[in-house]
Amino acid sequence: MNNLDSVLNKLRELSGRETVRSGSGFKACCPAHDDANPSLSIREDKNGKVLLRCHAGCTNEAILSALRLEAKDLLAASSHKQAGKTKKRPHAFLTLDEAIESVRLSLGKALHQELRTTTRYMYQDNSGTDVFAVLRFDPVEGGPKSYRPFHSSDGGWCIGDPEGLLPLYNLRKVTTSTGRIYVVEGEKCADLCNGLGFTSTTSAHGSQSAGKTDWSPLAGRDVVIIPDNDEPGKMYAADVARNLTMLTPPARVRIVSLPDVTESGSDIVDYRKLHEKKSSEELRQMIEALAENTPEWANNAPIAVILDEAPDIINRPLRLLSGNAYLVSWVHVQSGTDQVMKRVVLRNDGKYFAEEGVPGALPFSDLGLKVKMPTVPHPDSLLSGAGLKRYADGVRPDPAEVLNRVRAVVGHFMDFSHSIGTQSDLVDLVSCYVMASYQLDAFSVIGYLWPNADKGSGKTKLLAVVTALGCMGVLVTAGGTFASLRDLADYGAVLGFDDAENVMDSKRVDPDKRTLLLAGNRKGSYVTLKEPFGDGWTTRYIHVFCPRLFSAINLPDETLGSRTIVVPLLRSSDKIKANRDPSDVECWPTPRRPLVDDLWLTGLESLQKMPFYDRKAADIVPLAGRVLEPWRAILAVALWLQTEHGVTGIFDRLSTLAIKYQRDRVDVEETSPVRVLLLAVYRILNAAGLDLVEFTPTQVTDAMNSIAREE
Repeated sequence: MNNLDSVLNKLRELSGRETVRSGSGFKACCPAHDDANPSLSIREDKNGKVLLRCHAGCTNEAILSALRLEAKDLLAASSHKQAGKTKKRPHAFLTLDEAIESVRLSLGKALHQELRTTTRYMYQDNSGTDVFAVLRFDPVEGGPKSYRPFHSSDGGWCIGDPEGLLPLYNLRKVTTSTGRIYVVEGEKCADLCNGLGFTSTTSAHGSQSAGKTDWSPLAGRDVVIIPDNDEPGKMYAADVARNLTMLTPPARVRIVSLPDVTESGSDIVDYRKLHEKKSSEELRQMIEALAENTPEWANNAPIAVILDEAPDIINRPLRLLSGNAYLVSWVHVQSGTDQVMKRVVLRNDGKYFAEEGVPGALPFSDLGLKVKMPTVPHPDSLLSGAGLKRYADGVRPDPAEVLNRVRAVVGHFMDFSHSIGTQSDLVDLVSCYVMASYQLDAFSVIGYLWPNADKGSGKTKLLAVVTALGCMGVLVTAGGTFASLRDLADYGAVLGFDDAENVMDSKRVDPDKRTLLLAGNRKGSYVTLKEPFGDGWTTRYIHVFCPRLFSAINLPDETLGSRTIVVPLLRSSDKIKANRDPSDVECWPTPRRPLVDDLWLTGLESLQKMPFYDRKAADIVPLAGRVLEPWRAILAVALWLQTEHGVTGIFDRLSTLAIKYQRDRVDVEETSPVRVLLLAVYRILNAAGLDLVEFTPTQVTDAMNSIAREE
């Protein structure tokens, strides 16, 4: 036997309880103080020394004194535990009184107090033979009480619990009765109930030890549990109820809370004192009436099962899960003079779910899904309370009418007269891109838009228009923080990056930020981040699948270009349109707030159908692979609008534009200032017809602009 075994055996003898394995060591009740819940940790270090630590603050000297050990007894022993060695049997006393006296003396010495035995609770088996006992010891001069168990063994008595489950208190009466059984916490309460005329029982060792008792004698019985009026009492009642309802056949259980008992920790003994003027019969009838009026307890404890895959979670504002679409928003709720923001989840059938305090909402528990969205987006970009109420009342937006309002806004601010298509075609392209941003969860890939032009040509304005209309859109400046971009991308927000040359410059931009900005045109694209967690670090996975726009004078590189639709722009000749500012809400052709609401609600209403149109559009258009990917979501929305909502020719026009774009893409993407400059010089020389020509910078600029307009 090594020193660790010796210490553990000493602890068992003094406390009468088994030590409990905890991690690489053990836990036990500390012998240096009255310890109801094990607070002493015991383990060996790498050299075999026994280490003791009382989490209640007792010193090692006090613990060793209580154990009647010295510091040298904790040092590594020369002998080691032999494999397969049988467990040492506890010492048996001839009588229970001898065992009790041994504990009284040793415990009193450990506590440096003289103890007396004040209460003895005897447990019997089915035949009525005493097999287990719980003794209460109190200091003669006053102080904390202590309880110790004893069990019969081979005609004698041993200190501690027997092996296996413990018997119920008052078991003989319980098994011979046919009526209702009352379970209370503690032998004192059980004795009082039996005195009132009930058949009552309890388990040994208090509120945290229900699982150590054999409850099988109560299988199929009618049981009433009367808990103590505190949190441990409620937990004990629930533990007992779960044990009873898992029996075969299960017991019928009621948990009765005693009225008028308000003080924490009060029990049925206090309830009897409160009604001391009533006879035992009157009190018994009162308790029986409470039991009759209490509904049967339902075992609502979750059953643990291994899931085949991770459960669905609403982690973005618009999700398509298990055939239903869900929209998450935060709405303002006023109660009296208080105004608060409350999170709500609107389902495509018009029902909405929220925490307590949202009128008309069903509880989150009825949703059946977890919502994991810790960050609240900007309220101006979310579905408003007015939109929520309108949809819940059965009002549905007309997608064709919503499209026309988006068209009006885009055409009001943007001049596409010298781009890759006609003004109306480009307006439709951008409008369908805006609507696709609210249906993102239906797509597997989303393209980027790349407004490409010189300064003053409307690049930034296009970003401002799309981010003002798109799903939670944000126009990102160079000063945008990595943390804010991370959270926006994780929610699928539309991100517009002005002056993309700065983003492309790996020497000037944080590499983590640049990776986050450039990744994410495919669903399931994640960026991993290390974040502080407790005393260490954890890995966080950011879903970066979201629509993006980049404004730039230069063209994208080859990799980014394969994900992008380049939209060339020239300075508008329409002075009125050129001077309109999207940030000035007064100059919008239609109110923005109702339009954003209708875009959200159109996305919610159409999200279930969009995967079908995504596949169908890909089958119709004679494009494939990376050539199709930047256009795929746009064409899916266009096909849905043309097929179901009577928007004549929109899919036909945009699919033709996509084919033409791919045919002309090399010319568009290779249009660089150097190339245009050389063409301009050649044109000037050719027009002069001379070997030596003098020309001014203004002539070159005019020639370059002319070539750009022609192309």
